Amino acid sequence: GMRYSQNRKRLALAGAVLAAAGLLGGCAHSRSVVSGGSSVPGETAGGTVGVCKAAGSLALYEYEEYLPAGYSAQRKEYADPAAPLAALLAGELDFCEAPLSAVIEARSEGKPVAVLCNLTGRDIAVVTGAGTGGAASETAAALQGKRVGYTPDTTGYTLLLLALKEAGIEAASVEWEALAPREMNAALREGRIDAYCADAEEAGEAILGGYGRVLLYPYRENTLGTVNRVLVTTEAVIAAKRDWLQQMVDAHRQAAENLRENREALLEAAAVQGFSGAALTAEEDNLEMLWDIEEEFVISTRNLAAQMLDAGLIAAMPDMAAIFDHTFLEKTKQHFLS
Repeated sequence: GMRYSQNRKRLALAGAVLAAAGLLGGCAHSRSVVSGGSSVPGETAGGTVGVCKAAGSLALYEYEEYLPAGYSAQRKEYADPAAPLAALLAGELDFCEAPLSAVIEARSEGKPVAVLCNLTGRDIAVVTGAGTGGAASETAAALQGKRVGYTPDTTGYTLLLLALKEAGIEAASVEWEALAPREMNAALREGRIDAYCADAEEAGEAILGGYGRVLLYPYRENTLGTVNRVLVTTEAVIAAKRDWLQQMVDAHRQAAENLRENREALLEAAAVQGFSGAALTAEEDNLEMLWDIEEEFVISTRNLAAQMLDAGLIAAMPDMAAIFDHTFLEKTKQHFLS
């Protein structure tokens, strides 16, 4: 696994404290820990939800507003964006966020992960030092020979690797520095890295601080749309907890819609979790809260898998039909017809 220095320990500790304090329940004031397992009639149906603390994941902190009585979710926080998926596959979680590229990799290895709904689209930026001249929308070629901060197994890192390949730059000609997203700006400010790939929140902070600017947004919209993070479970959990998972998807739709359409709600949710509203506002066009999976997204996912295979990032194409379980979103759409 990755070593994130003292900062990661601090984040992990803070996460544990928040997880203990921030259990979701049907009622915001009397939250109780509910262990997983099949629900017994008349008892609370509960489960665990894995989240990597980031502004793009804010909807996951809002489920308590929307869960009906009798349903609860215990949120577990991770510092590493790919850690929830690993915990899910180890049987430690029931539902979690995951980078789409990591889901493709897991499925290509035959792991039983299934995408139930969308989470985040735009929320990726490649940031470089403010004094380096030039304007945004440069190509990744500017990173040749540079020290670049990245977070392994994220869709942003995958998209940056694909952008380098397209620009004819060998990934090996970049000096990669593995860092947690929240470590990027300190490393850039202190001159330990020349650039990084992280979230909109980090980019906004760097712009406001006057020490960074966006070099490029690594989306490949003609073939990949703005794929990024999704919400997933396993085939075993679907078999055991379909009703509970349906409540999670229903709650997610409502939370995501509210954050997307209600700017005040977004800034309030960000403030509660300790994120800078000013930083998010600086990059507001680059933060996209999602829930639905449309045909275009399915095609983009297939394209991403094909491009990852072509770049040698996966060894085989995953079973594309097995990646998505559309039944939960179909039910959600029936529930909200009124």
